[in-house]
Amino acid sequence: MSAEALRERDGDDCSLCGLPVPKDAVRPHPLAPEVDHVLPISRGGTHDPENLALAHKTCNITKGNKPARWKRNPDEVAPLLAEWEASGMIPTRTECSVDDCDRRAESYGMCQKHRRRFLKHGTTELPPKPTICSEDGCTKPIRARGLCKPHYQRGLNRGKTCSEDGCEKESNTRGLCKPHYNRWLRDRPART
Repeated sequence: MSAEALRERDGDDCSLCGLPVPKDAVRPHPLAPEVDHVLPISRGGTHDPENLALAHKTCNITKGNKPARWKRNPDEVAPLLAEWEASGMIPTRTECSVDDCDRRAESYGMCQKHRRRFLKHGTTELPPKPTICSEDGCTKPIRARGLCKPHYQRGLNRGKTCSEDGCEKESNTRGLCKPHYNRWLRDRPART
């Protein structure tokens, strides 16, 4: 659940200090809304909605992995809230510079997703995915790592020989060459 969904479910108050969480506060401001795990994950908590609650960023960080019954003294947060209300702070949220992206810019004017793409591919666009096997002359569809199923299997077994004594053929399945694997299939006991 998002912080906004928790706000709709439980109201505007922080579950840890009891003071209101401003609706227009955004990260990295200490009063920004965050999802708190009532029983921390490190203590056996889950991501179930019953274990989630709305909290100020500062309260959630201060809580850390303390037990579920831990509460923060509201007097520690009240000055921040008073300053927020007195200054009428409306945070500036810069959006990602990529067209049609409404995520918040994290670094270099881009959201995390587009920044990672830029670092990996040199552009914010994903490169087109190939659909045909990358082996020369093969026109079969891709199954894994840019290869069709037969070429991928060959790559897995490349350089491995059959595990049967005296056999030097390339292994295929279960460490056996095709003839030995077929013999193994024929001779294995029937399942009951």
